[in-house]
Amino acid sequence: MTGLLVFVGMLLLLVGSYYLFPLQWASLLVFLERTRSGLKAKRLTVDGRTFSYLEGGQGVPVVMVHGFGANSDHWVRMASSLVKHFRVLAPDVPGFGGTEASTSERFLIPLQAERLHALLQALGLRRYHLVGNSMGGNIVGMLAHTYPDEVESLTLLEPQGIESRIPTALDLKIRQGLAPLVPGNTKEFDHVAELLFVKRPFIPRPVYLHLRQQALASEALHRAVWKDLWNNEQPYLLEKNLPGIRAPTLVIWGDANRFLHETAIEKLEQGLRDVRVVRMKACGHAPMLERPAEVLKHFEEFIAHVEPRVPGPIVSTPSVT
Repeated sequence: MTGLLVFVGMLLLLVGSYYLFPLQWASLLVFLERTRSGLKAKRLTVDGRTFSYLEGGQGVPVVMVHGFGANSDHWVRMASSLVKHFRVLAPDVPGFGGTEASTSERFLIPLQAERLHALLQALGLRRYHLVGNSMGGNIVGMLAHTYPDEVESLTLLEPQGIESRIPTALDLKIRQGLAPLVPGNTKEFDHVAELLFVKRPFIPRPVYLHLRQQALASEALHRAVWKDLWNNEQPYLLEKNLPGIRAPTLVIWGDANRFLHETAIEKLEQGLRDVRVVRMKACGHAPMLERPAEVLKHFEEFIAHVEPRVPGPIVSTPSVT
């Protein structure tokens, strides 16, 4: 009887701590999911900036770049299979996650691309596959345009940087000078999270609360990034860069995406020289979170098509802790 009471007491204590100490639980749960997926959190200082990134696996490098308001953990659920065949690298873009940034900096897409390229060079990567979602799609598109000899393939998941023929409600707000994806309070954060998915994937309560806290604490920094992301001089930079992209490209688009209209696909198909498009039914703006297994299937089929066409050795790279 005493043993049962002790067990029940410990169970109640554990459950209570889940609600009383959400940030500690969030750190633990994030660590466990990364570990299960074969990824480790690492840091490296390049040109005076300390980058935070996830890395795991061996083989041909696959670099995965997240979107606005996100971080490297958005790729974790795809990584468990990828690390079996590839060296997976998922950096936090300056201004997000654990990578250092300041509101006094500029965050134009070419600058962000060059910062990430400096990280890849410091890690010894000379040839790699690129994957990007939303803002990350614009950034990897810039890399593919600027460094065509380094990029073996390009995968764009609903990339930002293309002017849709039909504007979305989000587009109209942006044209009014608003920043609808920069939440200033808990209600606005919850609304953005609701818009992101058709069917929201399971996110443990402590992790969700931690993400919300981080987003609200970073509001000023994210507004600085947003201002440069929609800079009047280059609001649709990816569209401009399309003719210079030589890498075989996979475009994945959720047909229920409420952020970017699917008419943007027309320009991607017209502007890219080697492109295949996959439309995912009843899927939102972050397919790699909402339906990671399906995105992984499309990516692996695409890579199986691309890989035999890519000559040359892959450079072995150092491990950084």
